[in-house]
Amino acid sequence: MAFSYFYTIVFLVGCMLILNIVNRILFMRFVRLLPPTDKQLSIKDLVNEEVFSRLIRNLDEGKKTRAIKIRNRLKKIIVTSFVIIILLIVVTILSFIK
Repeated sequence: MAFSYFYTIVFLVGCMLILNIVNRILFMRFVRLLPPTDKQLSIKDLVNEEVFSRLIRNLDEGKKTRAIKIRNRLKKIIVTSFVIIILLIVVTILSFIK
């Protein structure tokens, strides 16, 4: 039974790594949509509604829709990462109990 917990943990960590890579790629795609700024952007800027609306207010409609789609994907990835972290904690605790 310990091997299945080990492989489950390895699988969840692998999923986290893949999600992290996809998250970085999507974030860089979003940054390339924006006009050059002197401020360093972070994921927190995309989650905050006011900052996000300020970032995309000068974009044309096509780029705005792309930015909104990328933002929605990033939010889904963040929620999925949170769920995987919770699953990692639960599986780790279960592996120590057995």
